Amino acid sequence: MAAETGTTFRDLVEQGLRRVLDERDAAEDFELKDCRVDGEGLSARYRTASWSKIRDTAYGEEAVAPEGESRRPDDP
Repeated sequence: MAAETGTTFRDLVEQGLRRVLDERDAAEDFELKDCRVDGEGLSARYRTASWSKIRDTAYGEEAVAPEGESRRPDDP
């Protein structure tokens, strides 16, 4: 390719390295959009719940049970 473009192999390698470093710098500049919403956080039922219970409830994998009770047979 170097002969086809009239450049040296060294120039091609340097250009490639610059491109990779520029892409890496661009990736580091990513800033997550602020998606906060108004509210008072979790409802009382979930303030002390484990993340797995919150996740399971959110995805419908567990029926909402009264505090301290479980409707899943594998829960202790």
